[in-house]
Amino acid sequence: KTPESINNITNKTTSFPNKKSNPSGFSVYVGGILSNMSGKDTYTRTGAEYGISYNNLPIILGIQYSQRGFSDTSSVGDVKYNLDYLSFLALYPYSIGSGRILGGFVVGNSLNPSEIINQSGGHNISNNIEAINDLEYGITLVIQYPLIEDFVLNAGYYYGLGNVFTNQSSSQSTYLYRYNILKHRGL
Repeated sequence: KTPESINNITNKTTSFPNKKSNPSGFSVYVGGILSNMSGKDTYTRTGAEYGISYNNLPIILGIQYSQRGFSDTSSVGDVKYNLDYLSFLALYPYSIGSGRILGGFVVGNSLNPSEIINQSGGHNISNNIEAINDLEYGITLVIQYPLIEDFVLNAGYYYGLGNVFTNQSSSQSTYLYRYNILKHRGL
């Protein structure tokens, strides 16, 4: 083989195959998430996720806003927990076929966590939740596939490593005790 053909083969296997679907600089993404809270029981909620990433380094750096939480029925009524996060991520890309896999770390902070209690009489009570761990962290794995120019489909899984709720103090509602081992998971 000539040196030119060896270089072409090497370049194809080490760079993202479709340069237009992996632009240098900033990328914006919007999507939906299926948030899971896993512990003794599992709770799910759908939400939205918005983010921006910088793709001009060996790793991809980004910031994202995600809507998470869950709903449950307790002795005080139906409760909806709104747990939104602002997260920072660092992902390492690896090319496969015409797409790539991204793997890395996510570290976030909760934004005004709240609970909405719908009591049996139709009366709603809204409270801030003080028992949330402010720092949230985990690992993620994302598969990217270019569909058309400047449009890439992402599908990923997030595995939270930290507990969502802190150890409860005596001033907190007693029904929150059963959530103290929950961790974020999600698609």
